[in-house]
Order: sequence, then structure tokens, then C-alpha cells
Amino acid sequence: IQDGDTLAASGFGMMGVAHPLHRVLLERFQKTGRPGNLTYIHAAGHYQESGLELLAPHGIVSRVIGGHWGVMPELRRIIS
Repeated sequence: IQDGDTLAASGFGMMGVAHPLHRVLLERFQKTGRPGNLTYIHAAGHYQESGLELLAPHGIVSRVIGGHWGVMPELRRIIS
């Protein structure tokens, strides 16, 4: 995954979300500052402990296309 890429995820809440991918993305970003400026497409929210909410406060994702924002307070704060 490179700067500016688009990611798409399925799942709802804690089910069907690529938790290992999100953790690896965060670890890589913390070590290298990359990837950044990602677009993230999702069908439903991901809880704070994982998923998009895990990446939101770090500036990894710059654009989100999705629905069901109720379980993502950090992301809602950033985009409002």
C-alpha cells in the first residue's frame, strides 16, 4: 500500500474487518511516516480498537467514503 492509494473494507463493527491490516498500516506509518493520504471506502463503521478508527487520529487517511459513522467518534471529530 502506497501513499495516495484507495482501500476498501467490508465488515460491520468488529466483524469482517481486516484488523491485522490496520495494525500493520499503523505500525508502518509510525516507523516511516507512510503510507499517507489514503482514501478509505467502507460499508459500516469500525470500532475504536481497530479498523479505520485506529488509523484516524494519525493522519493516514485523508478521505473516507462510507456509511454508519456512529461507532467512530475520532473520525467524526476529524471530519466535522
